[in-house]
Amino acid sequence: MHARQFQVGLRFGLSLLIALAALKADAQTPTPTPTPQWQRWFELQTAQWRVRYHSRIDSADRQVTDAIQYKQAYQGRLKFDAQTRYSLTALVATGSRFTVGWNNFSYGTGQFAANLYLKHLFFTAQPVKGVEYSVGGFDVMREQATEITTYNNDAFMTGQRLVVRRPKELWFDEVAVTYGYLGDFNRANLNKRYHHLKQGNYAQWLVGKTLNKRVAFSADLTATAGARTLHEAVKFKPPDNRWLSSVTLEAYQRVSVRPERRQKTGNGFALHGDKTLLKRFTVGGGFTQIDPQLPLLNADRVFTGKHLFTNNTVTLTPELAMFVFLSRRVATPFAVPVKTRFEIGLNFNLLKALQKSGWFL
Repeated sequence: MHARQFQVGLRFGLSLLIALAALKADAQTPTPTPTPQWQRWFELQTAQWRVRYHSRIDSADRQVTDAIQYKQAYQGRLKFDAQTRYSLTALVATGSRFTVGWNNFSYGTGQFAANLYLKHLFFTAQPVKGVEYSVGGFDVMREQATEITTYNNDAFMTGQRLVVRRPKELWFDEVAVTYGYLGDFNRANLNKRYHHLKQGNYAQWLVGKTLNKRVAFSADLTATAGARTLHEAVKFKPPDNRWLSSVTLEAYQRVSVRPERRQKTGNGFALHGDKTLLKRFTVGGGFTQIDPQLPLLNADRVFTGKHLFTNNTVTLTPELAMFVFLSRRVATPFAVPVKTRFEIGLNFNLLKALQKSGWFL
C-alpha cells in the first residue's frame, strides 16, 4: 500500500472511530448535553463523507470513467460576536476541478489522490438586520435552480456579494448582487486564486420568493466574460403528496453573446421531481435538455444534450444513506460528454452523528 493511500485510510479510520464514539455516547446518554461554550465562537456547518462507484460512457462509446471514488467536505464558521453579525466561513473539500468534488482511489481510471483543498473562505458582515455583505472565495447562488442549468455543485469563485432579506420592504424574500471572478477551473485551491479578488468577469442579479408553503421561485441575470444568461426556476409541492413530494421546473436563456468568441445564443431546461416513500426511500428523476454551446460548467452528471435520469436514496440510519443515480442520453443529434452515467454509493453525515453526541449543536 502506498504511503498516501495509507494516510487516507488512516484518516478515514480515525474519523470513523470518532463518529462511532459519538453514536455510542448518544445511546448511553439520553439526557440533553449542554452546549459547549466554545461553540459561541465556532459553528461546524458541514462534515460529510461519501464513497461511490462511478461509470461514464461518452457518445463515442468510450469508457471515460470507471472508478471507485471518495468525497470529503468540511465547512465551519468562526463567529466574532454573539449575534453572528460578523463571521469567517471556510470550506475544505476533495476534488481538484470546478466540476469535480471527488478523489480517486487506486481502482479503475484516474490516479489515486489524497488532496483536500481550501475551496471557500469568505468574510461576512451583517451590520443591519436583513442586509449581508460577503467578500472572499465562495459558491455561486442558485436558489430554486439546480446545477443542471446553472453551475456545478462543486463550483467556486472569488468576489463580493450583497444579499438583502427584507421582504416587507422589497416583497422578494431575497435580493442578491454578486460581482467577482469565475475561472481557474482546474485550480480548486483558493490559496492560488486570491489575486482574482482584484479582477471581475462575472456578475449576477438574483431574486427569490416563497409565495406560500407549496410554491417558491427564483430568477437571475448572470453576465460572464462572454455571455448574458437568464435563469428561472419554480419549485412546487403538490397538495395531496400522492404521486410526488416536489416538482421543479428550471430553465435558462443565453440572450446575449460576443460574436468574436464564436458563441451562440441558446436555451435549455430541466423538469424533475421526487417522491418520499415510507420515510426511508426517496425516488426521483426527470428530463434535461441542455444546448451544445453551454460551457461544461454545469452538472457533470448530464452536461449537454437530452437526458432521462433517475436519482434514488435509501436512508439506512439517520446518518447513513445509500444513493443510486443513472442518466441516459436520448434523441440528441450532437456528440455529448455523457451518454450513460451510473453511480452507486454511500453518504455518511458525520455532522449529524456529532450533533447527536452533543459535541456540536
